[in-house]
Amino acid sequence: MNLLLATLLFITAVSEKRPETCYMAPAKGPCKATIMRFYFNPRSRQCETFTYGGCGGNANNFYTYQECMRSCK
Repeated sequence: MNLLLATLLFITAVSEKRPETCYMAPAKGPCKATIMRFYFNPRSRQCETFTYGGCGGNANNFYTYQECMRSCK
């Protein structure tokens, strides 16, 4: 099942030409802050909120909904 999901996400990523970072899972990071950020969810094709810890994480992490959609639309 995970292989199927990974394959479908890969095909979607290649066909839609979004930056690779837009397909990364949201990552809180190791720090303990509670900061609301946005990430692109490739399944819903929308930007959604998640709680960022304040350090680490990955590049699928945006300050605003607009910035997220502009980067991954």
